[in-house]
Amino acid sequence: QIKPYDGQGSISKPVIYYAFDPGVLLRAIVRAHQAGDKPVALVIDELNRGDCAAIFGDFMHLLDRDESGRSEYGIHVSKPTGAFLAKSGVLPNADATLHLPPNLHIIATMNTSDQALFPMDSAFKRRWSWEAISVAGNEELDGVIIENISGLAEVKWLEFIESINDLILKRTGGEDKRIGPWFIKARSGKIPREDFRNKLLYYLWHDVFRGHTSDAFDPALRAFDEVQASFDVGGVQGTFPSL
Repeated sequence: QIKPYDGQGSISKPVIYYAFDPGVLLRAIVRAHQAGDKPVALVIDELNRGDCAAIFGDFMHLLDRDESGRSEYGIHVSKPTGAFLAKSGVLPNADATLHLPPNLHIIATMNTSDQALFPMDSAFKRRWSWEAISVAGNEELDGVIIENISGLAEVKWLEFIESINDLILKRTGGEDKRIGPWFIKARSGKIPREDFRNKLLYYLWHDVFRGHTSDAFDPALRAFDEVQASFDVGGVQGTFPSL
């Protein structure tokens, strides 16, 4: 026997039954309600990787907060959602109006430079407080060097990023194409040579300077395998003579 979401009656098996499964936002609301005045945070990474209008739905209206932090406008949720929230003690009954509690903080990150993402409309974006994070260097990476060819001078990762980003702005005018300090993860204080060779060089050759490769690379290089061969012999300095 299967109990429906409203708890009334039962359904005999076999039957096609779609059980209600609360998502992370509903679970965060319940946890915030149970936490009293203690702050509860819901952290969303890569917010712009999904269709925000579809993901949040009517819950988008709850993002408008009053001075206390409570949702300024409430919404009526679906019956299964209302039954779950009533059973969890968040709502007095399944038909009551839902508001986000003041102690629930929703924090999201997004990379505005990523391509092929869902558009985020202004009505959704204006409901958030925004803080832009610069792609400039990070103190944690001050001593990190690029693993270069043996015998060649060391190249500091942050100095390379600063130089290549200046060149990207000058030659392409596209700030979204710039390299961030965490584009490649350092290991033991070094940017692995194979990651630089296969990941970063590919991005710069095929995506950033595509059609204008001589703006950054040695003009004698005609194909990406030649770029890699050049790096294997001349390292960073031989591959980017203009830097």
